[in-house]
Amino acid sequence: TEEDVVDYFVSMLCAQGAGLIEVKDRDTVQKGDVVQVDYTGYLNDKAFDNGAATNQVIDVDKNCLFGEYTGEYGTTFIEKFTDGLIGAKKKTPVKHNVTFPKNYSNATLAGKETTFEFNVDRIYVKATPDNVTDEYVKKYMEKQGFTTVEALLTDCREQLVASSIINYVIAKSK
Repeated sequence: TEEDVVDYFVSMLCAQGAGLIEVKDRDTVQKGDVVQVDYTGYLNDKAFDNGAATNQVIDVDKNCLFGEYTGEYGTTFIEKFTDGLIGAKKKTPVKHNVTFPKNYSNATLAGKETTFEFNVDRIYVKATPDNVTDEYVKKYMEKQGFTTVEALLTDCREQLVASSIINYVIAKSK
């Protein structure tokens, strides 16, 4: 699908450290953003064990870590963990309440409402065919033989089609 092509396009750029474009013209997190944050979780106003992290790159919409060098999604957070990030401003702590699932593996937190304090350090958007230029592709992908957005997209489509054909043939083979 075209979504598969765009995902592959992003992963190709990510492999070169170019899958995320830092947002410089605003300081507020919006739907669709990826953020670099530090966070700390609190239960009854006390920081809890294993509830803090620094320099985490999080896809706000997908509620999970974003592999900035792979384009793949990593650890998924508890439900609604990233909801409080929408509207957060860079360098301004924001608190958000989250309830852990009743069947959560840590009995101390299971079913409990906690507060997470986030500090957004950077805001990014994913590099897509719609927001990168030929110059951007050339800068990061010329060593791989790509100098235009269209050339990279064409290669992504061709690789996905070839992979699909190979997988089909393997699946139908005895």
